[in-house]
Amino acid sequence: MADKEKNQEKLQAKFVEFKQLKEQIEQLEEHIKHASGQLEQISKVMGNLHEIESLDDDTEILVPVTNGVFIKARTTDTKKFIVNIGAETAVERDLKGIEALLISQQKELSEVHARMNIDLDTTRERAIALQNELKSMME
Repeated sequence: MADKEKNQEKLQAKFVEFKQLKEQIEQLEEHIKHASGQLEQISKVMGNLHEIESLDDDTEILVPVTNGVFIKARTTDTKKFIVNIGAETAVERDLKGIEALLISQQKELSEVHARMNIDLDTTRERAIALQNELKSMME
């Protein structure tokens, strides 16, 4: 009887661990999806900046105010951009300066994205191994 209770406790502990691994997998997948979206956004921003830089001065453009709402504006200097650097502080940068910043962010985010994918693979492997253990324990 004591062996049966021990086995039952081991089984319950493994079920708890499996549930935790499943939750970790879901969280990692969500974080990876978010990081992928951020990487895509950085690429879009870089493309947009190149488009803006190629515009002539005094070109009419639409500037987004909020999602789906725009205001008409005219360009005055398409070679300089204003960048928020935090603490309610903005500085003027040229395209090369912004590109360097975005490339740095992209590199850091890509490294985090890669590490999360490795963690996801490792966690999935552990979950599969644990699932197989549980199956064999229940037979």
